[in-house]
Amino acid sequence: MGGNWPTVGIKPQNCTEHAIQLTEDARKLLLHAQDPATSKKQVPWNIIEPFIISAQELANKSKDQPSMKEVLVEIAAIKSSNKTIDDKLTVVKNTINNTPLRLTKEPGTNTTQHSLINSWAKIAARAGPFSSTVTVPSATPGATRK
Repeated sequence: MGGNWPTVGIKPQNCTEHAIQLTEDARKLLLHAQDPATSKKQVPWNIIEPFIISAQELANKSKDQPSMKEVLVEIAAIKSSNKTIDDKLTVVKNTINNTPLRLTKEPGTNTTQHSLINSWAKIAARAGPFSSTVTVPSATPGATRK
């Protein structure tokens, strides 16, 4: 059939890579066709067929891709959802942070003990590794609950 024709028809999964590969295949075929040693020879079907199939598959991949408008609509929906979550989280944080001090009267005395209800940030900062033992504020120092 004449000449060493370039290998074409490689079909990467990614659309961009596929387009780059197809462009490179076309460049190689054109260079080969312009070579004086092979320019008068007909391109064999076993070279043309994979190139055409690759072009068709790239076209089909491109058709299956969402439009820019569809992508932007999805991004807006995610952003809106995140805003809703952020708003709810802010309400919870503000509620916890604005909870007043709890004053407890120590039994049998006239003194009061200030027991601060911890904010979410203070609890998170002290969290460290998970433990099944939780310290519970109480009138008895060192009391824990399992």
